[in-house]
Amino acid sequence: MGSIKTTDIKRAAHLLMEKHGEKFGPDFTANKAALKELKIEISKETMNKLAGEVTTMKKIITRRAASA
Repeated sequence: MGSIKTTDIKRAAHLLMEKHGEKFGPDFTANKAALKELKIEISKETMNKLAGEVTTMKKIITRRAASA
């Protein structure tokens, strides 16, 4: 089990999804590369946490769309 993400990470991930949602997908490595392309000045650890949260959000969106 992974650790629980902080509210700041979740909030930032939601903002990124609203502004740049089309750049992200259900793949962690691709999302990490997309964050690098956006050239946001954050630490490596924070970038990994954001990429993980965005990946989780995209997977949830995909599952909900498939079941609807």
